[in-house]
Amino acid sequence: MSNDQPQPPQNPYSGPPAQNPYGGPPAQPNPYGQPNPYGGQASYPYPYPAGGFAPAGPPQMPGSVKAARVLVFVLAGFFVLALGLVAALGGGPREFGAVFGSNLTVIALFVLALQFNSAGHGVRIACIVLSSLHIALALGSVGNGGGPGGVIAAGMAIALVVLFSQGSAGQWFKRPRTPEQFTQGYAAP
Repeated sequence: MSNDQPQPPQNPYSGPPAQNPYGGPPAQPNPYGQPNPYGGQASYPYPYPAGGFAPAGPPQMPGSVKAARVLVFVLAGFFVLALGLVAALGGGPREFGAVFGSNLTVIALFVLALQFNSAGHGVRIACIVLSSLHIALALGSVGNGGGPGGVIAAGMAIALVVLFSQGSAGQWFKRPRTPEQFTQGYAAP
């Protein structure tokens, strides 16, 4: 008889050192004393700046803010087109003033849209307020027989409010922008 005692079960997870299936260097011990569960290169502590976080590249403008900026530029283009049509059709000062006055919010939105890369949270709030006011002006234009231009302008202004109200837009406008703000973190909401 070879051996009457039962053998302890073999651990299916033990065995030869982990080999990297992708052909990289063999697994190395973790400097923190714990085994690297994934095999391969061990993680090494890298020196980080005083804030404790790895330096990141410049943040990218989220898609909702980019789309809002494009919509503002399109609204401004429609405004210039409307002024050109009034001038080309021989409209008097009353018609020109009506088009210009009902689109003052578009002028303000255009100026604010040029500052999206560097502006703070107040610009986002101002854009939401101006877009909401533009909805009211555009619907008033429709009510006075302004035609389909008011419906299009109202739809675009509603889209602006939705885009500026998204969380990614809020995070973009609340991001730190100066070296002092990077060490302090994001501003409290």
